[in-house]
Amino acid sequence: MKRGIILFCSVVVALLGYSCSSDDNSPEEISLVGEWQLEKADFSHIEDHGAPYYSDFCIIEYISGYTFNADGTAIVMVVNDMFGTNSGVNGKGEPIWYWTGDINDFTIDQPNPGDTNGLGFTPNDITNRKISKVDGKWTLTFDTNLALGSSATFTLVKKDIDVTQRPELLENGAFKEPCKLLDR
Repeated sequence: MKRGIILFCSVVVALLGYSCSSDDNSPEEISLVGEWQLEKADFSHIEDHGAPYYSDFCIIEYISGYTFNADGTAIVMVVNDMFGTNSGVNGKGEPIWYWTGDINDFTIDQPNPGDTNGLGFTPNDITNRKISKVDGKWTLTFDTNLALGSSATFTLVKKDIDVTQRPELLENGAFKEPCKLLDR
């Protein structure tokens, strides 16, 4: 009888140990909240609008990344704060951008385009989201349409945003020379 009880207790302890270790291997939860560096923008279509350099391509080259705050506000981080919007608030102290959803289905909205002189800094109609871990960092890719009619695939990496870093710019997978509109 003692032997049966010892055997039974051994099996229970072994099962509890297995149960605990399998919990440790559960998938990591990833949240959209935080900073996401825009590493790459691969344009499948670039729509130009008459005036020199007035295109989504020439705007996106200055986007360093996106910050998604837990309160539903967002910040579009621009290279070296060239538009004066990296605080995320307009001249009245109101948030410029908002986001809703989660990492699997989110939108970014800008209620007043005048806050950025009518320029569209945010991705619209986000589809084909893919989340993976690359070199120990979360990577998010998605297809998007942009404010002036262009379309692209964005690659974002969850890390502290370096506002001196511009995204790699491609057109259908090939390097594309930046506009450098604001570098003049």
